[in-house]
Amino acid sequence: MSHLERTLVLDADAIRAYSRRGNYHSDPEAAAALGLPGLVAQGVHVAGPAYGALVDAWGEGFVTGGELDVRFVGLVLAGDTVVARVEDRGDAAAIEVVDVTAGQHRRRRHRPPARPGEPAVTVPRAPHPWNESFTWADHPGPFSTVTAAQARQFDELGFFVVEDAFDAATVAALDREIAPGEAAVRSFLERQESGRFGVAGVDTQTVAPHLVTRSEVLARFCAHPLLTGICADLVGPDVRLYWEQAVYKQPHGAEPVLWHQDNGYTFVEPQAYLTCWVAITDATPENGCVEVVPGAHRDGTLVHRDTPIGFECWGDEAAAVPVPVRAGSVVVFSSLTPHRTGRNRTDTVRKAYIVQYAPDGAVAYRPGPDGARGPAEPQDDARRQFPVLRAGVPCVPGPDAPARPGPA
Repeated sequence: MSHLERTLVLDADAIRAYSRRGNYHSDPEAAAALGLPGLVAQGVHVAGPAYGALVDAWGEGFVTGGELDVRFVGLVLAGDTVVARVEDRGDAAAIEVVDVTAGQHRRRRHRPPARPGEPAVTVPRAPHPWNESFTWADHPGPFSTVTAAQARQFDELGFFVVEDAFDAATVAALDREIAPGEAAVRSFLERQESGRFGVAGVDTQTVAPHLVTRSEVLARFCAHPLLTGICADLVGPDVRLYWEQAVYKQPHGAEPVLWHQDNGYTFVEPQAYLTCWVAITDATPENGCVEVVPGAHRDGTLVHRDTPIGFECWGDEAAAVPVPVRAGSVVVFSSLTPHRTGRNRTDTVRKAYIVQYAPDGAVAYRPGPDGARGPAEPQDDARRQFPVLRAGVPCVPGPDAPARPGPA
């Protein structure tokens, strides 16, 4: 076998052939338009007949009569320079991308490119149409769990960190309890033709919600004294679990999570609820830690646009603050804090368990067929939105708790 290292600068034709969004996903119509046969791409693994543009770039000798196997390190866009290693297998070839140098277009990173010929879309900093009269309420104390400095940072910047909140044994227990649900989600995604379902994908991240309905351990964790203490200080005396999910970013992920507010996905009133982002592994800029836009939470819910990889709101690249944390730490932020996570560019999975709390009596609104606000939906499902505080007193899910989660 022979080896050769080449570079390739991707152009618009290559992107049109390989991808709808610049991350090498199957686009048969675009491929056919360029005369490229067979499978164009699937996830980060490509196996199919040789593709015209790559044949031109790499040479017929490496692909004649065989198959091409390409493994990309992550998101590759038009204008990027790709350094790859080519292995000649006789009747086939393998191309392993070993480095990607971002082109000048990446100055505003993490935004999926428009299709060739389409203008780039910028989401304005404008209120959500249902955000009619929001005013942020500061938290004067007294505080039982958070410090005055943390409360002030939460009010002013929209986030703070509780370092090393949970020990290694607790974090390991979370990972074990999450594993069956995460595996089920991954299996579901693998059965999808595109490998994608909304913001989740086999080549991006698994998103496993409602795990408390399957695990008493996770249900009790969501009522942990530290978490309910933060709720008492920042949400109020009567609080329910609103949502929880595990998000496991896959190695060398193809897509980021775009700028968004948690309240932008489902519009909840009161708009300001609480997110506790629990790191199960270390979270770094390289593997997709949380990034926030400080201070924008005080505007209330912003307008979001729907994209193929999730909702997106306005975000300020210049003001963005990365929030790397060690495993066991908690990033606490508002449902109104614009935030994102980048692609996982490492060889290991980045794991997080995200737990959200809302005041008892919170309701959700969804658009009707005409786009208008639909009826209020109480957020009090007994199996997955059980109380964690009543009149300031913690409620521990368990055999005697009337609102504990039931079996799946």
